[in-house]
Amino acid sequence: MTVYAPLRRVIGDRKGLKVGVSGIGGLGHLAIQFAAKMGSDVVAISHSPSKKAEAASLGATDFCVMSDSADVARIAGTLDVLLISSIYANESMDKVMSLLAPYGQAILVAAPEKSMNVSAFSFLMGAKTLSGSLVGSIAEVKETLEFAAKHKVHPWIQKMPMQNVNDAIKMVREGKPRYRIVLEKTFTH
Repeated sequence: MTVYAPLRRVIGDRKGLKVGVSGIGGLGHLAIQFAAKMGSDVVAISHSPSKKAEAASLGATDFCVMSDSADVARIAGTLDVLLISSIYANESMDKVMSLLAPYGQAILVAAPEKSMNVSAFSFLMGAKTLSGSLVGSIAEVKETLEFAAKHKVHPWIQKMPMQNVNDAIKMVREGKPRYRIVLEKTFTH
């Protein structure tokens, strides 16, 4: 629901919007699926070129490597919507906002460790907006689950035994899971 609700609010029933998803991880891999199933043309945005094939299998039709200035220039000014599910420590918010088309909307669902610095001109030039979303209503939870079931949107998970919880935490901190870890407890009777 963290990514579905804000995408639904912004996209609504409009088809063919160009939607960027920045950060292809625990939230981003779900956002790509939801946006694609809503009828959007999805651009996956990452610092990891190795995620390109996975992004395509999730429903992305384009891929941008944020650390590649030519790749960023290629999609700059083209996104109608940008869902930001990850903020990189040294990433310029002005650079991120430059990806939006005029009247584009960025949605922040990630909580950066530090304050974000962004120039007013990033918003003024092109009448762009930045909003945030963390939770939704009970009705949105229900709608999220119904949409996910109907359109076969599901998380990619790695199962690990509960006794390996420390290894799982280490993997998460290192950004290694694809894309969520589920800890399983074996019950004996």
